[in-house]
Amino acid sequence: MIERKKRTPSMDTDKAGRKLPLSNAFNLSAPVPYDNLSRYIKTVKLDSLARIRNQFDSLTEPRWVFRGQSDSRWHLTTSLERLATGQNLLFDDAEARLIRAFKSQAHLYTADLPPIEDDLEWVALMQHHGCPTRLLDFTRSPYIALYFAVETVRVGGTCAVWAVNSEACDERAIRRIEGLQEWTKEQVLTPQDLEERNVAGKLGSPTLFRKAFLRNQFSLVCTVQPARHNHRMAKQQGCFLCPGDVADTHGFETNLRDQLIMGIDPEYFFPVWNPPQIFRFTIPGQLRGPILHELRRMNISKASLFPGLDGFAASLGLDLDILRRRAAQKDSA
Repeated sequence: MIERKKRTPSMDTDKAGRKLPLSNAFNLSAPVPYDNLSRYIKTVKLDSLARIRNQFDSLTEPRWVFRGQSDSRWHLTTSLERLATGQNLLFDDAEARLIRAFKSQAHLYTADLPPIEDDLEWVALMQHHGCPTRLLDFTRSPYIALYFAVETVRVGGTCAVWAVNSEACDERAIRRIEGLQEWTKEQVLTPQDLEERNVAGKLGSPTLFRKAFLRNQFSLVCTVQPARHNHRMAKQQGCFLCPGDVADTHGFETNLRDQLIMGIDPEYFFPVWNPPQIFRFTIPGQLRGPILHELRRMNISKASLFPGLDGFAASLGLDLDILRRRAAQKDSA
């Protein structure tokens, strides 16, 4: 009897022997597996104000949300994830401790507090005041995201604006919850909740936010919105993308990847998204001055995004820095 040789996947195929497509994100020359997040990211270099305008104006549908980061090499990570990484802390344990401590002592600093049972509002309040949380800040405006990207970009560096299809995230979160409930018999949401097909909105309610996020055992990424907006969040057209599982080493990108491939069986990856559902726009740091000047004309500045005396005072320093750089460029010309 001839023994059939077992097929070993090559560098260009996945475990099932399927040919892998080339990544169009971080590495254009090497095949990327279906279970790699970069498989689903489209990276576009924007090296002029005209290209920025054209690209941003093509993403005007409300489904897109944006995040600016001052270094294009940075991944999408939450402040809770950054706190726990390398510290031998379980993310969910660290989160529970932070929430308990914040709830027990916040009344010493302000009387304007959410209802004790509304965990999303508490976590949003923690995020607003700089406490590590699982929430990742996004905005509905690409130009506001652009401001946060270029504001502190280093000289000679490259910043990035991320664009994520939030509606697609919410739809796949619903499907993932449905599939996992059937697989695990864990009823995170009731049949009535699923019938309403508005799970994304309902996940922000006090009861469901606790069940679907704070006590979660599986990966998902979904848009959440607290019932009350603070003044800063309203000015920044802000919203949050929230990961489901923050235990062990499950960060934001792990949740997003697991939701994209949608596989219940870990041995089989079934990609359900084709690019581009996530964009990463890279912008050279030398455009910082012209971009800030253009954004100022659109009334996007430190003073408008951070209402109050602190924002106004910080904007004066930024204005002076822009004038200094423009004068230096004229002298060197």
